[in-house]
Amino acid sequence: MVVVTAVLAAVAACVVPGPVERARPEPAPAAAPITATDAGDALRQLADRAAAQPPPPDGRYDYVHTVEWTEDGIGIAEDAVAPGPARIETRAWMGIDGSLRREQQLIDETGAGSFPPHEVSFPPDGRGGAEEIPIDPVALREFLAGTWPPEGSAPLIGAVALLHQSRVVEPEEMAAILGVLAAEDGLGVELRAVDLLGREGVAVTGHRVAAGVTHRRSLILDATTGALLGTDQTSLDAGAPAGSRPSTGARIAFAGSGRVDTIGERP
Repeated sequence: MVVVTAVLAAVAACVVPGPVERARPEPAPAAAPITATDAGDALRQLADRAAAQPPPPDGRYDYVHTVEWTEDGIGIAEDAVAPGPARIETRAWMGIDGSLRREQQLIDETGAGSFPPHEVSFPPDGRGGAEEIPIDPVALREFLAGTWPPEGSAPLIGAVALLHQSRVVEPEEMAAILGVLAAEDGLGVELRAVDLLGREGVAVTGHRVAAGVTHRRSLILDATTGALLGTDQTSLDAGAPAGSRPSTGARIAFAGSGRVDTIGERP
């Protein structure tokens, strides 16, 4: 018994503590699949499911974890630029006082380079804080449209994605956003889509035509909670031969979010 106790004590002493993790809630029971073939109807169903979710706990920082992939080259610093297909994994802690801490890792998928983790921090008021998301449909539509040029429905999709990169979007806010999208013309729906991390959801797509190129942006939404899983962006030149596949410009997966009390903590 003495020997066993000593071995266990030695093992415990060698354990290196990892990032702080909060207790995770029990997963909600699976909801009935979304079956609507009209984008507006599907979005209204998803809005109802988002509104039924509990709000996140309070905390001093909004934590957002994303994984981004692009085929056109990407960088996180002057000395960390991948010229071809690459991924960036980002963890950001954003304070209500405007403070910001961002940790990023660049992975060059061509194998041409290896880059160390990159970190940036801004003091309080360095970011100016996040503007409050309005719930009123008219004000919210103007809020989203003001983020991107208004031509077509793809920029509105892009505004929703950008919003999720800059803060925690609460269920009530997401329900309102999905309600605004449900009233938009020209959106399409795909009932079984897969995000960058292989998670299945419902995709809502919008388009914009500029300089002879059709740009397509998609939101991939969790069918149970209405939460945003990821976004995809593709483009197709009008002069491309019939049957040509669109070029995939970028994909983003929202791997996790929540509110925490300290930088480095994960929900």
